[in-house]
Amino acid sequence: MHGRRLCSTVPQLDDVKTPRKAFVLAAGFGTRLLPLTRELPKPLLPVWNVPNLERILVMLRGWGVHDVLVNIHHRADRMFEYLRTRPHDGLRITISFEPEILGTGGALRKADWFFDGDEPVWVINGDVAADLDPRPLLRAYPARRVIAVAWVHRSAGPRTVEVVRGRIVNFRSKRPGARGTFTFCGAQLVNPKLLDRGAEYLNGTAIFESLIDAYERAKADGWHVAGVEAPGSFWADIGTPAQLLACHRALAHGHDFIAIDSTAHIHPSATIKNSIVCAGATLGPRARVNNAIVAAGAKVNVPVSYLALPATAAFDAKELTALHAMKWPVGLVTALPLGRVGRVEPILVSRETPRRRFWCTTTRRGWRTPCTRATLDFCAN
Repeated sequence: MHGRRLCSTVPQLDDVKTPRKAFVLAAGFGTRLLPLTRELPKPLLPVWNVPNLERILVMLRGWGVHDVLVNIHHRADRMFEYLRTRPHDGLRITISFEPEILGTGGALRKADWFFDGDEPVWVINGDVAADLDPRPLLRAYPARRVIAVAWVHRSAGPRTVEVVRGRIVNFRSKRPGARGTFTFCGAQLVNPKLLDRGAEYLNGTAIFESLIDAYERAKADGWHVAGVEAPGSFWADIGTPAQLLACHRALAHGHDFIAIDSTAHIHPSATIKNSIVCAGATLGPRARVNNAIVAAGAKVNVPVSYLALPATAAFDAKELTALHAMKWPVGLVTALPLGRVGRVEPILVSRETPRRRFWCTTTRRGWRTPCTRATLDFCAN
């Protein structure tokens, strides 16, 4: 079931002046989505079988944007290749490569050439699923001393932003979720004066820095950041596997769903419910996929209730070496992370052969900590 289509309609913007530039922030690591984002950058994760970055670009084009800047860092090769081979649709896309990640503020300073002139620039997080009517933000921008207009939501998300009479008064509320708190939804219209070197709202050189720090310096100098709701718009954080699944359910109007890429191979006896099956995945006759994400290229023939990934996408070099030492063909191995249990991340590892199915388990204290041969426990059935 597909439910609501993101960016399915283009709003009529004849009554407001529309910016022609947008900056998509797409350099982050996607740590909360590991191991899905070890090899695949978070903006390229699919939402109903379409990379989320593509949905953002389509939305921006619908707003009348012509020039798009995308910053990249984590798996920059994958991001570059996707943008390079993307079909031309009238958008002029430029890439800002960050050898060292710069944060939201440092990313803008590195790209200050893009903010020339007096026209505001859209700044959009590449890791939120959104279908935004931009008109409320555009209408709020001409107000006096506005350094930015931020899209906020009064009920969804963590609600850590305090808004009073349309102005953000606190970006780091000590009472999240209380009355008067909102969630910043990852879209903002930025006044180029924020990058004025004389004002020093941002550091003069591109260093790791938060855009919120720049806003707070501008506020201290008499500017304000408008916090604006957009009725009828859709927003979802897709920062964890559970949130990515919840986004799909929300777009299916709360109903059960399955999102299967057209290149996946599904055995008729396999069962799937409330799950995402990505490009090139294979589900065998014993696959039972429920509330799970099957990553691109994964081969599954067992029950899955969280994640399933090819070994090459889930494990680092040391862990793959351990598999080779045990004479497990990496191409036949599927990693089945079970989610965090206390301070560790248990993983089942499945290997199919024509006669037997082998399993091993490994336990990590964190996805950045490699396991060793000694941590692997085996059983065969």
